[in-house]
Amino acid sequence: MPPPRNAARRASPPSRSEHARAPPFRFPAIGATLALVALSAAAALAQTARRIAIAPVLSQIDADSAQTVVWFYNHSHAPWQAEARLYRWQQHDNQDLLEPASDVALSPRLIDIPAGGRQLLRLRLGPVPASRENAYRLVVEERATPGDTALLRYSAPVFVQPERPATTPPLAARLAGDDARPVLLIHNAGNRHARIADLTFFDAQGRHHPIADSLAGYVLAGQSRQWRLLGVADAFRDGHFVARIDSQPERRLDLGD
Repeated sequence: MPPPRNAARRASPPSRSEHARAPPFRFPAIGATLALVALSAAAALAQTARRIAIAPVLSQIDADSAQTVVWFYNHSHAPWQAEARLYRWQQHDNQDLLEPASDVALSPRLIDIPAGGRQLLRLRLGPVPASRENAYRLVVEERATPGDTALLRYSAPVFVQPERPATTPPLAARLAGDDARPVLLIHNAGNRHARIADLTFFDAQGRHHPIADSLAGYVLAGQSRQWRLLGVADAFRDGHFVARIDSQPERRLDLGD
């Protein structure tokens, strides 16, 4: 049986940094922490992106903490202005859903950083989740000024831990879809997110076939994500998948029913 072909890479590469309307935003599940919205020249946008930095790129807030902070750094020679919004992040049918968050306060919402300067953004929490982690996306959109040819849009994950978060999320993997178009479905039965990177399939002969290099995506607490596999389903039954979960070394993901 021929080995499966390598899966295509994600359209949005991972990077150091990723208004509201109803119904909530729906788009294919994302893993990148920086989304760049090009209004014209992509080269100009990439140049601007290198001059703006965010730290941390992922915020994880303990249950006993009341707030967290995010720093923005402007390494350019011109002022930088943006607007910050926070969205509740959920997953359904392999899509990320973003809805305006009402339980976390942002201050300030309007960001104005002089050339070579920095600015602090505070996130103040509401009630601590009792049993399951709350997930959010901090979205910061550059404000247009005369002469702009490209605008930045940062989207950074924010996680508020429950009182007793699991050390390692329990993950279950199985094949789904049909025989001709299989997908790998990973379910997270834990109470905190799983960050999945370097997702790879090893066939029965020990040959590896990358599914998603670097950051493959997040599986939120109690949710499922899936990845398209190039090949027929039978090609993936005699083998196993591996991935790096959070900051841990590679972990084997055996297929269940």
